[in-house]
Amino acid sequence: MIVYLDPFRLRTPSPGDFLVSDEATYVEARRRMLAHKRQITVVPPTIVVVGRVQTHWFGDVPTAMVQPRQQLQLKYPIALLPAALTDEDVMDLALLETAVEPTELGLRRHFFDNLLEDDLSGNACDPAWLLALAQFVAQFPAVFLKRYLMDVWQGRLATLPKGLASLRNGDAAFGQALAEGIYLGGIPALFTDWEHSHAVSFSTTYGVKMAELMPIIGWTKRRFPDDPVLEAVLKDRLLNQLTSSNRKALMPGIYRAELEALLSTRQTITSALKQELEAKYEHLLTPVLRERLQAMVPPTLHQAPAMTGLSVREQAEAWRSWAVTSFIPYKFWLDNVSAPTAAQLNEVDTNAEVYGDWLFGNWAALSANNDVPTTYGVREQVLNALGTAKSRVIWLIIDGFPAVFVPLLEQQLRTHGLSRQTKHYAFAPLPTISEIGIPAQLNGLMPDSSSYTTDPRIALSQAFPGHKTAYAGVVGKFQDVLSSDADLCCLHWLEIDEAMHLTDNKFDSSTGRLEHVTNLLDKWLGKLAHAMGQQTNRPTKLVISTDHGTTKCLRDGMNITNVKITQAAANFRERSVRLEGKLLSVHLDETETYHLTTDITRNPVAYVAARGYRYFGANDRGYRHGGLTPEETIVPVIVAEMPQFAVALLQLTYYGNGEGVEQGKTLKEFRIQVRNPNTFAVEITTLMISEDTNSQFALPLSITANNTGTLTGVIKITLKDKPKNGFLPLSVTVTYRANAEEFTQQIQVDVPIKTNEIDDIDFDNL
Repeated sequence: MIVYLDPFRLRTPSPGDFLVSDEATYVEARRRMLAHKRQITVVPPTIVVVGRVQTHWFGDVPTAMVQPRQQLQLKYPIALLPAALTDEDVMDLALLETAVEPTELGLRRHFFDNLLEDDLSGNACDPAWLLALAQFVAQFPAVFLKRYLMDVWQGRLATLPKGLASLRNGDAAFGQALAEGIYLGGIPALFTDWEHSHAVSFSTTYGVKMAELMPIIGWTKRRFPDDPVLEAVLKDRLLNQLTSSNRKALMPGIYRAELEALLSTRQTITSALKQELEAKYEHLLTPVLRERLQAMVPPTLHQAPAMTGLSVREQAEAWRSWAVTSFIPYKFWLDNVSAPTAAQLNEVDTNAEVYGDWLFGNWAALSANNDVPTTYGVREQVLNALGTAKSRVIWLIIDGFPAVFVPLLEQQLRTHGLSRQTKHYAFAPLPTISEIGIPAQLNGLMPDSSSYTTDPRIALSQAFPGHKTAYAGVVGKFQDVLSSDADLCCLHWLEIDEAMHLTDNKFDSSTGRLEHVTNLLDKWLGKLAHAMGQQTNRPTKLVISTDHGTTKCLRDGMNITNVKITQAAANFRERSVRLEGKLLSVHLDETETYHLTTDITRNPVAYVAARGYRYFGANDRGYRHGGLTPEETIVPVIVAEMPQFAVALLQLTYYGNGEGVEQGKTLKEFRIQVRNPNTFAVEITTLMISEDTNSQFALPLSITANNTGTLTGVIKITLKDKPKNGFLPLSVTVTYRANAEEFTQQIQVDVPIKTNEIDDIDFDNL
């Protein structure tokens, strides 16, 4: 009979185990052992001692110690465990649960990455290396609470100069301040300010004089990557000085934050300044910054195309090209100019009326010409996307989506892994309102067709015979449709149209309407990409179309003068009104309106639409639609899908100390371990947690093939999120790159939650 000494509770429990944890169980264990010795019991008892004190009470019988080091050695039989690694260290570092080679080198690389690979002696300290050390100390203070890791850190950094003793001791506050100083070192004015701000505290708190520290951390050539937190600090410092100091001195061209700060102080820039900035920051520009630079340069409004000698199809193509490349970007830019000039407004008005007059006069011919792309033809594109019987299509109709947002849409698609894209622009049916535009696409037929219906589900079943279709017109039903086995999942999404109708003052001045639209696209395209990613045996494509565009009327006093029509449209946000009842006999002023008769549009009823940028009722300065301007009538159609590149999903798990986290507090050292099961490296670029959209993680993070990495960040676990069975499920969205392609993944990460006595109280029965 052997007594197992298992104070760390490592032994796999068996049904017959008797645990010794205190004096009472010790006495009972001795009684059972004596009973077996006297042959009162036949089967020897299995005694497992889990109390630390009691492990010393069985010296008179054979014992077997269950040791963490021993278990670790069994797990890694060929690994040479460090002599300084104790049983307590093995448990403290969770080495039995962590996939890390428990050698001195393996542990050092796992917990400190490559920071401690080389020793630098004396004062020959490289500032880039010191910055990495300081950032690590500031970001991971919990590491220095581990005895073994602290010994390794101090041993490897024994040769650091005296002035860096606090860095060697793992002082997080010192590390944060030091990292900031090194990072700001490329701009003398900011470096001097940092020195002045910290001189007293460094001297009194750490006994460090700036005179001995500055030569160690100073540098002239940058040799370290961007740090998002320090870039934000740098941007704030620059914003305080750019308006009153020499711009060139504050912008040497070595930080991305320089450009961020400059752009934050301006609404527009000239083409010449844009080229200068692109050349100066070529090595630091991201695609987002490039787009932002481009957006700040006022677009040029080119002359309207000449129609002489062109066929109807050629005229349509000329107008479409002019609108997409020139007029629509210019008009939306002008929408955001605080005080546009009369000349700018006159030019836009004139061009819009010339285009609208052409469209009104030619719509009957255009809609009957199969060579002119209209949204009646989206049905054919969806059929082509469906292809074989095994294919699947998600058809997203974004209500009121203007062509100017196409670059933003394409970027969001790429962010969520839908990088294979095709697009074109089509004419929306007249008038440009949803009750006309939605059925037009779902039926793929002109309104006077005998099979035309306004019921979306019937329209889909008729338009796509042989395919199982499903439809949802509210976001609450989207998931039901996506979870179905339908070949075609059609989703009519209204949120962007609703956001466009709102006036500018409904949005935060610091973010604006564009940021709101970006967030909506990010949210729902992420959900759709996730749904597409779940299809393991069916190729899935995403078709995105819209029923109409949208526009803003920039002038007051341009309302329609016909009182009866204005009264009929009093509660509308559209720029067209159905002509029925008494309105059939009203006089229509051709300088103010277009009479969209049934002969022209082939709709069941006639409409009157505002000409140019006129409007019914008061001008609320929100976006409207129903008219014939280019931005209302020329709309995008996009087909997107995942790249032809198979990626195994990353595996995300909470990486804690086993004690669980406490709700209601901000956790500054929240860690998620990521396993990359692929045969190629991936780089994580963004991570978002739905339960805390303000969470921040140190990114990017590169993980080599078949390896693990740890994401560390700041997150708040709120009290409103209720744990289940002691765990709180977090909805995590992670974006990563592999082989130059971008992918997005959504996964649930279960986090253990600390419980206390109050959690066990049944308040309902008190």
